[in-house]
Amino acid sequence: MANRIEWIEYKGQKILFCDFSNYDENQYLEGVDLMEKELLKQGEGSKLKLLIDVLNSHMTQKTSDRGKKTVEILTKADIVAVTAMVGITGVKRIIASAISKDVFFAKDKESAKEWLIKQ
Repeated sequence: MANRIEWIEYKGQKILFCDFSNYDENQYLEGVDLMEKELLKQGEGSKLKLLIDVLNSHMTQKTSDRGKKTVEILTKADIVAVTAMVGITGVKRIIASAISKDVFFAKDKESAKEWLIKQ
């Protein structure tokens, strides 16, 4: 799973790419744990760009609660993660919107990366 969380470079900017596509609930929760650890390693006061692909992943109340917890932890650590998500439609978009109001919902990875580098 670790290889599904990686720093990529796009037009000279670093983006943490988290490929959580096709994950079930347990894989998603494990992925969020690893993502959170990587973000926290960047240090207090960091401002980061984050791209999360959740296409065909299984969203549940547990995954929603875990996402909220990550937002709280990062806020306490004074880490800002400017976030774009791919694969969010319908109910999943409503759940994701409840977690964080500051997420950009992109149609695909390219448009997500383009939005992120402009932030």
